[in-house]
Amino acid sequence: MNYLEVIKKSKTRSLESLYVMINREAYLYDHTIERIKSDYLNPELYVFNFGYYDGISSNYDQIVNGILTLPVMSEHKIQVIENLDQMNLSDEQIEKLIEVSHHAIGCVNIFTFNNKMSKAYKLFKKKKIEIVEFEKLSENDFKKWVVKKFNEYGKKISNQSLDFFINYSMYNDRNQTISLYQMENEIKKITSLPYEFIEIEHLKEIMVMPLEMNIFALTDYLVEGNIQMSMQKLDELMKKGHNSYEILPLMTKQYHNMLLAKILHLKGHPLDSIQEILAFKSSYPVKLILKRTSKMSRGYLMEALGKCIDYEIISKSEGVNKRAHVESLFINLTMSK
Repeated sequence: MNYLEVIKKSKTRSLESLYVMINREAYLYDHTIERIKSDYLNPELYVFNFGYYDGISSNYDQIVNGILTLPVMSEHKIQVIENLDQMNLSDEQIEKLIEVSHHAIGCVNIFTFNNKMSKAYKLFKKKKIEIVEFEKLSENDFKKWVVKKFNEYGKKISNQSLDFFINYSMYNDRNQTISLYQMENEIKKITSLPYEFIEIEHLKEIMVMPLEMNIFALTDYLVEGNIQMSMQKLDELMKKGHNSYEILPLMTKQYHNMLLAKILHLKGHPLDSIQEILAFKSSYPVKLILKRTSKMSRGYLMEALGKCIDYEIISKSEGVNKRAHVESLFINLTMSK
């Protein structure tokens, strides 16, 4: 079940008595709980009709009693029981929780889990309880969410700047654990700038760039033959605690992507096909790579990739000066351009 369906049912006060929620995108989960509270409860009576229990600190009897307690001066009450999988419960106790939740008068009971392999979760699932999973937003929904947030803060952002923000943030990257809370904080910082219309330069000025995006920018300097800016960017990364074991593999990946994109483009592959093969979430980085490699030969890219691989292998040897080793690669790449 999608969280939007929960919100739709909440608006008409037609939620079931029992839900299981998998809290992966905390922002969406928290806002959904707040929406349910807003739709169902009188704020002045929250203290009587909203119950919160954490499986880490609460016990079984407290939870059961909370569910069985009748609403006070209201038709409804909300019970949220988080981290149930952290409690050491018997099968009988879990089944009792399910039973009393189903029959609790005027009560919407929400149980959250982190571990889908836990005994408690499996028993709830076996009973065919409605399960709501708060996954990351899709690329399209994330884009809509970002636009909405900028509008809420009274700022305008162009499509080009929007694409830059989305790719810069790496929210949709499957290897990243970036949350909407982090994205909201980034937007708050950006919209605090004294500009009505947000440009890419403003985003670069204030956003915290993930390492992979830093390497993307670094590769731009190397491709341009700008050794001074390349060394400056390396110094910046080193000061942030990054080392050659992180930097060199990502550089190899960048040059591999450039070579592959170049070959595919020369063979006539369309943009969306190259995007799919390179496993990018959007076409934006592909466009940048193709623009970057438009004046570069296939032979140069193959040679540059070979150097990155060689330097990466050597960097794992003992006695290698890591910083000097990376600087040597930079010089090698810019000299052979």
